Amino acid sequence: MWPLPGGGAVAGSGTRLWGLAADGSQLWQMDVGARPFAWAAADDALVLATVGSDGAAWIVTGDNPPQPIAPMSGYPVITGDGAWLAAADGLYRLAADSSPERVLALPAAQLRRSAAISLPDGGLLLAHADAADRRLIALNADGSVRWDRSFAGLIEGEVSLLAAANGQVYLAAQATVGSASESQVFAVDVETAVLTHLFTGGTRSGVWGDAWVTAVGANLLLNTGGGSILLLDPQAALLLVADS
Repeated sequence: MWPLPGGGAVAGSGTRLWGLAADGSQLWQMDVGARPFAWAAADDALVLATVGSDGAAWIVTGDNPPQPIAPMSGYPVITGDGAWLAAADGLYRLAADSSPERVLALPAAQLRRSAAISLPDGGLLLAHADAADRRLIALNADGSVRWDRSFAGLIEGEVSLLAAANGQVYLAAQATVGSASESQVFAVDVETAVLTHLFTGGTRSGVWGDAWVTAVGANLLLNTGGGSILLLDPQAALLLVADS
């Protein structure tokens, strides 16, 4: 389920979506042809991206059913400057009344190992994984590149980017090491591109998708797989790293 602009929810099952009002009544239903993959929401819009050969980006505004906004999949990001899509071949600026505009070309990405979020200052942060490299790219609010650094060899597996309530940004990675799953957390300095290692932990491997991380206020909640859940205070971890 995802938040419906103005109140209510969008529910999904397979390739079909339902718009539900705050009282639970159905507003619309629609088949978007592929399964939802990633999403971003603001007070006045929800952008959903779907995957597969029919992957696309869709926008939901008010009580209206989804409308196509881009003919490709990726990670939607909504900032104060508008909506963006981190697609396999680069970053696009989205507009409901015009075709997507590619503002940054990138080598073809492995989307499952990539990520994107909005930054507290209105910019964007991309984690881009292609066949030759893995990179973090910070962009200003207008889409211009602030910095670009490689983290190949430092982090394996799938990554998540998170912005905590205090404005600090984190990179979390989940990978399988032998018969165990391993989670790592790094603090990201969005001005200098420095990554500070805060946490490594894991347990026996569970089912696919069993490991996840989400921001809860200023803290991070991690499921490292196999039934272990951890609440991490990353600010305390930063102090420990600084004192070591």
